Amino acid sequence: MIGRPRPNACRIPAWLERESYMNKVNQYLTTAKWILSRSILIVFLSEPVLFAQFKVTESVGVSVGVKAGLPLTDSFRSVTEPLPALGITEREFSRAKHYLLGPSVELYLPMHFSIEADGLYRREDITREFSAILQGGSREFGVWEIPILAKYRLSSSLLGPFLELGPAFRAVQGGAPEFRVPDTPTGLSAAGVTVGGGLSVKVRHLNFGPEFRYTHWGSDEKMSNSIPSLRNQVEFLVGLSF
Repeated sequence: MIGRPRPNACRIPAWLERESYMNKVNQYLTTAKWILSRSILIVFLSEPVLFAQFKVTESVGVSVGVKAGLPLTDSFRSVTEPLPALGITEREFSRAKHYLLGPSVELYLPMHFSIEADGLYRREDITREFSAILQGGSREFGVWEIPILAKYRLSSSLLGPFLELGPAFRAVQGGAPEFRVPDTPTGLSAAGVTVGGGLSVKVRHLNFGPEFRYTHWGSDEKMSNSIPSLRNQVEFLVGLSF
């Protein structure tokens, strides 16, 4: 008859329904295990490639050493002024380019990066000459330059070029004023920006190599009885560290 419920004999037994359900669960678990195992295998095989992209050139650590070099540009301008009252001229200038020398500390970081701080000392002089009558003199003084540079090595090989950039600071040491002798330029700009590049050579536990640095110093303070400094300076340095 229409609308009569189906006989119980045609129903699927409960135990068979549970068995079919468990079979599906087992099938899903098997598929998940296969996907997980293949994923782990792929990651394991590709790990050297992934690691190579982020390879650390040197272990994190600290090296100490020394740097020495020469400035390739003058530190001060040459200034000539007339003295009408005496009928002569006065000239102030810096005689020579003195060497730089000082300690260096470098902190090695991952990803080819490092941070270097130097304490470079140089002797400077300013000479005053007169065209006649008066006798001039020279003033010698010391300048400490302290660059703090972030460095990036382009290669992890034994012969690796590098770039560097960071702030630089300096302080002047000098004596008391003297007659007919230029004053110590205590108003030199105390901060600037340094950019450079060079080559690092590794020989066992030693690192050495040449580099060039360009520094743009800030404006000097107003100074009486002293010539202005040159804001753009270039230096050649050679470093040795271990």
